[in-house]
Formats: sequence, C-alpha cells, structure tokens
Amino acid sequence: MIDLHELFKVDKPIIGVIHLPTLGRTDLDRCIDFAINEAKKYEECNVDGVILENFMDSPFAKYKLPKSSKEAFRSIAKEVVNNISIPVGINVLRNAGLDALDIALYSGADFIRVNILIGAAITATGYIEGIAYELCRRLYSLSRRVYIFSDIYVKHAYTLYPPTHNSDLETAIYEYIDRGCADVLIVTGARTSVPPPPSLIFKVKRTSKYPVLVGSGVNIDNVRLYLLLSDGLIVGTYFKKNGLTKNPVDVDRVRRFMNYVKRYRSLLI
Repeated sequence: MIDLHELFKVDKPIIGVIHLPTLGRTDLDRCIDFAINEAKKYEECNVDGVILENFMDSPFAKYKLPKSSKEAFRSIAKEVVNNISIPVGINVLRNAGLDALDIALYSGADFIRVNILIGAAITATGYIEGIAYELCRRLYSLSRRVYIFSDIYVKHAYTLYPPTHNSDLETAIYEYIDRGCADVLIVTGARTSVPPPPSLIFKVKRTSKYPVLVGSGVNIDNVRLYLLLSDGLIVGTYFKKNGLTKNPVDVDRVRRFMNYVKRYRSLLI
C-alpha cells in the first residue's frame, strides 16, 4: 500500500494542477517555460506536489494522444521534473493512461492519474472503457514503481459500472483496488471546480483502506472540511488568477491557501 507521507514528505498533501497549453499546436519552448514557471510557483509556496494535465486539448482523444502532442508532453514533463524537487504526476485526458505512464517513465514522474480505470462511462468524448488490464500488465514489467491515482465515479461522466448506488460503494471500491490495482482513490464533484458531497468522501474513506483524495472544488472556504475528511487534496481552479481554470497560477492565492492548510494540519493530525 502506498504511503503518501513517504512520497510527499508530509501528511495530507496538497497537489497543485498545471493546466498545460494546447499540445502540438503551441510552441514547445513556450509550453516548457510556462510549465516550469507554474511548477516553481507551487514549490515556492510550499505546495507538496504537482500534476501536469492537458486540460487545454479539449475536445479530448479517448485513449491515445496524437504523436506530436505526446512528444511535447514528454519533453515538458521531463523539464518540470528536472527543475523542481517535489513529486510530479501526469494526467492525460480523456483516458490515455498508457500514454501517461510512458510520459511518467520518460520524465521520471512519480504517479499518474487515470480517470476511468475500470468499468465504463459515458462522457463528452463518447463511451469510454477502463484500461486497467493494459496498464497493469505494463506496470508489472517495470523495475520502477509509478503509482496509479484513480478517479472513482469521475467528473464530467456518467458511470455505467461500477455501480453508483450507496449500497454498492463497497463493491465499487473493491473493484477499483483489487481489479484495477489503484494505489489512491480520487473523489470529485460532477465537474471541474465543483466539490464532491462530503458524505461521499466520508463513505469512501470509511470503506477504503487506501488513501482517498479530494479532486475538485476545494477552495479556501471548504479546505478545513475536506482536509478533515480525506488524505489529501488536488487543487487547480482555486489556485488560478481570479479563480478561473484557464488562467495562470496566482501566487497570492496559493500562499493564502497553504497558510490555512498549515494551520489546519496542526489541528487535524
């Protein structure tokens, strides 16, 4: 089982999201400079880790990035890893987990986020099936560990399986971990910047022996509640200028948020 403290060097880590410019269509040097600058902002503000995401590539490919986009992502990730000392993760939308793993292996990133690890879901990109079989077989052949952070009932999707009824939550968590080999579970709201129901996080955390992160909608007004309920937070939109997802990271917002986190951690741990 993954030890989040061992990976992030802190209890209840905060992971900042870097939303990359459009890959393959934006000058690569510009993308690299942007990503390094965003990553350094997070590190200087004592955020515990970052995750790179191709958020601006919408509409997204289902399972595989175009070659030019993947090559760009690889180069960007490698430069970010080489320029900061905190853990780095990779999320390739919509569900290109195998590409994410290849990018992580090339760059030295520590973990990947997979939106639909098992089962199936209907999304704006269409019908998407889980990729656990291919992903886990690839992982088994590696000499280096890359952790799988898996969404459970991922946002911007209607999950067909695992079952979403409260009575089936234990079965769903079993499937993600036992059948999908997830190391960490991520609970989100219905869409970007919308927080998940606190009751759902409580139930997932109570049922799962594995770490549970909140993956959307965390802000300075609810951070204490979600830190209490979970093992850590992934924060993107709140950290951006004016709270808009597509804007650059706002250092003042990050510092203020992390000051709250420091205070709350001392009370919760």
